[in-house]
Amino acid sequence: MSQTLGQSNRRVFRRATCLLLVSMILLWQLSAVAIAWEQPAHMEINRAAVETFKGGASGSGKYRNAGVALDRFVDAPIVYTSGKFSMSYNQMWSFDSVASHIIQGGFSADEPNIYVSMKHFYDPLALSGKHELTDQEYAHGWTYEAIPAVEWALARTENPYNLRQAMLNYKKSLEIPSDSAVAAIPVTGDFRDFAGEPADLDEMRSMYLGKAMRGLGEVMHLVADMTQPSHVRNDSHPKYEITEQAITGPVASALTKYPRVDGLQGMSLGTTVREIMESLSFYTNRYFYSADTIADKASGVSPRNWETPYSFPNFSMFKEEEYLGYPTLFQVFGSKKVPMVRREPGSLYGYNY
Repeated sequence: MSQTLGQSNRRVFRRATCLLLVSMILLWQLSAVAIAWEQPAHMEINRAAVETFKGGASGSGKYRNAGVALDRFVDAPIVYTSGKFSMSYNQMWSFDSVASHIIQGGFSADEPNIYVSMKHFYDPLALSGKHELTDQEYAHGWTYEAIPAVEWALARTENPYNLRQAMLNYKKSLEIPSDSAVAAIPVTGDFRDFAGEPADLDEMRSMYLGKAMRGLGEVMHLVADMTQPSHVRNDSHPKYEITEQAITGPVASALTKYPRVDGLQGMSLGTTVREIMESLSFYTNRYFYSADTIADKASGVSPRNWETPYSFPNFSMFKEEEYLGYPTLFQVFGSKKVPMVRREPGSLYGYNY
């Protein structure tokens, strides 16, 4: 099942994939897209990030001789049936390329949906008094714990694919000596992890490395969530969120080819994953609405979810034009006009996203 990854630490380091120094691959990812959202879209974002990294790594002094081998095959646990609103879902060990496992992490980060969905939100302003999801807490608060996405991504021990654990798995894959005894791959964190029974030392190294790559893919998923308005504006959107439902099917596969209109080019997002996630969450929170958080004090418009309204964006930032038969407020990003809200006759809230 396993392919030889080397007989010594030095050879393993040269030939195995390094963890890509996660912050850099995430920074390259941000140049590809700034929208996110359901699992196919997340996988496409991760795929584009890997391809962008491939194109840029060869010219980077940091990575030129680092032994990055995205096409190398390793073993990693993958989710092959979705849990959706059930806790019942299935995993298996799969022997596939490093790139594929990073991409697959964009899918597995959302599994099982009902459990992890409470852990993919981060309100940078914490208007509710907390950074994690509190919208409709009466409905979800008694089921599974809501955890701020930044904390879930970085080091929460319940998450077996957090950044710290990914680094530890990568480190472990490099430190197994040739005279070591073959040992089972243990479960860490909560039930989402998956134990392994390697046949030999090469497969043992392969499994630890594969789990590191899945962890990288899952962290990338959580970074992308910081560009989804509802995920940074305390909007649980249990039934519908236009920016998620619209980015599905063929649209998801073309996602990273859309022209950028968000104004992020040239922004300093930070150098650590925490800084990047926080910077993105502040930007998205300030400039974009989610469906249930449209509010404008001057116009008397309150958010549909009855949470504390955000001060930005506000209608004074927009220009009104007729669009598809409705008075519509547009925001300008660079040279692009983006429809933000529209006024509909008879609407209780006056404006719809």
